[in-house]
Amino acid sequence: MKKYKVLWFSPTDIASNASSQKRGWVNSLLNEIKEDIELHVAVIEGVDNQPIEGVTKHVIKARNRRLRQALHLLYGHRNIEGNLIESFKELIDRIQPDLVHLHGSEKQYIQTVPYLNSRGIPHLVSLQGIVSIISRKYIAGYSKRFVHTFITHRGFSKSSILPKTSANIYAALRRHALVEDRILQSVQNFAGRTEWDASIAALLSPKSNYYKVGRAMKAVYYENHWDKLRVLDKEITIHTTTGNSYYKGFEVIAEAAYLLQRSGFLVKWQIAGLTRKDWSVRAAKRKLKERFNDSAFVFLGSIGADEVLKNMKEADIYVTASHIENSPNNLAEAQLLGMPCIATDVGGTSSYLANNETGVLIPSADPYRLAGAIKSLAENFDLREKLANKSRLVALERHNKQAIKASLLSAYKSIIDSKKNI
Repeated sequence: MKKYKVLWFSPTDIASNASSQKRGWVNSLLNEIKEDIELHVAVIEGVDNQPIEGVTKHVIKARNRRLRQALHLLYGHRNIEGNLIESFKELIDRIQPDLVHLHGSEKQYIQTVPYLNSRGIPHLVSLQGIVSIISRKYIAGYSKRFVHTFITHRGFSKSSILPKTSANIYAALRRHALVEDRILQSVQNFAGRTEWDASIAALLSPKSNYYKVGRAMKAVYYENHWDKLRVLDKEITIHTTTGNSYYKGFEVIAEAAYLLQRSGFLVKWQIAGLTRKDWSVRAAKRKLKERFNDSAFVFLGSIGADEVLKNMKEADIYVTASHIENSPNNLAEAQLLGMPCIATDVGGTSSYLANNETGVLIPSADPYRLAGAIKSLAENFDLREKLANKSRLVALERHNKQAIKASLLSAYKSIIDSKKNI
């Protein structure tokens, strides 16, 4: 039987060694289905010499990239990729896939949707973060004045002649949000994981089809189990995996750490994905001033999945404090391990975590509520045990790789067969 030919557009590079924290979920998913379809994966600015057996990798690179990189370093030029739409179209025409799967709408390849519609090529858009909504929450913890005056990089340093402000990044995000909102209205098929993204899909494109497809996580989180449950006094280790963006809520974490220490806790808060030099950390420090307690944090920077796992297993509680999310991978990883988790009740998070059943949900942008939730969990051994056990059971079922594979292949078949019937 002839296999379907499917072209993926991936937001991250792929490789046979998927130790990177960012690329893990893409590799995990393709490894599940690559035997069942003829899979082609397009990546932007990927590494050519990192193939995966059974997958054809296509690396798309911008023209004059080195010049664009130089302009970025010198003057804050944001469009490093350039215009890759024609390259995407050429690749689609050359491969002639039965279906194109666009992983997320945050990247430039979402702009191929009108072309796919004009050519009658079936497509599926997986909803990840939705830029149109992220842009509304992006500066939730800061004033517009702060964003327009804060220098995100190090100003006149070796890597920059002119200072770059947060306003540059925010403006680029808003521009992409306008493009995304227009294009998503013409998408025929969506894949998602939460009640929130299902409602967004139905609102943006009422005649579209929605397929529920879970996310396959990195193997280390299935294979390991958190076992740090202990009676806590006033010493507590917290772990958060996050990114260098305002909407990730680091300023909330920083103020919660101050409140905990002021109330007598000795806090060690591990932050994977950030360093002290990252602009979101320095923005929080500038905002909070004397309320920023640098001694509470261990900044781990960008580290691989194995190192993240090691640090998570040493922590007592997992926290995510984002102002907006769909289905945060970092929360799913902590749940798979069986950690007691606290998360902000935003976007699709409540589809992953039920309050006081599989974790604790709190309002966003509320450091007092976050600190209070941590204090309550720290002082309640039985509740932490209950949340940890139930969270792992639910996460193992939600991220069952065989079920995810079956649902994705079923979606592909349904979309392709519908095209044939037309």
